[in-house]
Amino acid sequence: MALLRIDAKACRPCLADGTAPWAALHRHLAAMGKSQTVVIVTHGLRYGPGRQGSDPHATLLSAAPDGGRHWKCRSLPRRLHLGQGQIRAGQGIAFGWNGMGSLWRALHQARTAGLALAHLCVAIRSARPDLRISVMTHSLGARVVTEAMLRAPIPVIDRALLLTPADYRGRAARALAAPGGRLAHVVAVQTRENWLFSTLFAAALPPWRTLAWGPDHARWVDFLPDRMAQMGIAPPTTRICHWSSYLRPGLWPLYRSWMTGGAPLEMFRAPQPPLPTAPVRPSMAAMQERSLTHVH
Repeated sequence: MALLRIDAKACRPCLADGTAPWAALHRHLAAMGKSQTVVIVTHGLRYGPGRQGSDPHATLLSAAPDGGRHWKCRSLPRRLHLGQGQIRAGQGIAFGWNGMGSLWRALHQARTAGLALAHLCVAIRSARPDLRISVMTHSLGARVVTEAMLRAPIPVIDRALLLTPADYRGRAARALAAPGGRLAHVVAVQTRENWLFSTLFAAALPPWRTLAWGPDHARWVDFLPDRMAQMGIAPPTTRICHWSSYLRPGLWPLYRSWMTGGAPLEMFRAPQPPLPTAPVRPSMAAMQERSLTHVH
């Protein structure tokens, strides 16, 4: 079975032709085995369904993208083994929304798309409560995910993978505490090649703290590939890159394992450096004994 395409239009999920997706969604879910994971993949800024050259369903969200040889055109579903002919052929949903225009316009549209995503996830929960729901996105798509958790009346996301997320830290913390996110576990991938973009995003939207560093929460982990060399992740080849979180070799086996429930959250937590040991102050008796030993 191919990926199911669903888009956000006017706060509601719909098919490409603008009709309600419920019949197609039920058919898609009916083909899935018990207790499997339905994986929803969405996108960030500068993509919009039906936009010539910027349609995510022809590029980033397609199992067979027609983006030609553009260096950053990668099929996220195919690397998650979703789509026709893949290992998890019937488990994927490609969720598109209008991320075109200015940053501020896209931020507003991401919130609208988040409400549509909440409706979609609630429908999945209602139709197949045995299924797990995992969501993957990049950059500004993080706001779509947090908005879905903020707006849903029931827990809607089990696992999320946010690649270099662009949103506010406070919103993320509220999303984890909201009904829609109270069961969600989140891995946020942070790369040093993205720090310039994180800085620019923070400068454009002061004074709120952004997700360059996530909230201090037991169900949130900031995954730092450069601190986890033992995982077999290739080192960066450039100093600045907003897309390195899905371009660097070695990351996708980890992503697949996380999205389908195989990897524990703690696997992505970088080990803390050992705390320095405070020097032990010798006792007065020891100092006197040392002094006498030195004299004699």
